[in-house]
Amino acid sequence: MLIVVAFAFARYLSRPLRELHAAVDALGRGETPAPLREQGPSEIAAVNRRFNAMLASLAHAERD
Repeated sequence: MLIVVAFAFARYLSRPLRELHAAVDALGRGETPAPLREQGPSEIAAVNRRFNAMLASLAHAERD
């Protein structure tokens, strides 16, 4: 039972990190990734919120 809980928790933590990794890779290739979901553990949500703010700033800079 403990192994199942640990596995579920690891997936809960790793999914947003995998999404962030994919978005950073896309940005590095010159693509504009979709905004990230700002949920999950508070630290991950905060990083995603700042990433989304950075995307918005980049989009604004490109328009100017």
